[in-house]
Amino acid sequence: MTSKRAASVARQRAHEALAIHRQQRLEREKANETDLTTYLLLEQQIADAEEHVHEVVAALRRKQGEHLRHWHDRGEKLSEIAKLTGKPVAEVSRLMKATPEPAHTDVG
Repeated sequence: MTSKRAASVARQRAHEALAIHRQQRLEREKANETDLTTYLLLEQQIADAEEHVHEVVAALRRKQGEHLRHWHDRGEKLSEIAKLTGKPVAEVSRLMKATPEPAHTDVG
């Protein structure tokens, strides 16, 4: 009878140990799913933020180009503008070209 009792106790202990193991695995998988979901949401937020930053920087560069164009339209040479801004002439020219021409209105 002792061996049946010992076998029953061993089965019970094995069952309990496996139940604990399964529960821990489920908890880990749930935590992993939560972390992965959060990671992917943050990845999308980063992509959105990078796009927004790119748009803001592009708008600011257009404004820079606009002011460089005004400066040039008042007769300043590109080389002098480049010297004063610390930018190469090619960069000054590129910024100005990226800016739309101002609309000319005839006042008469």
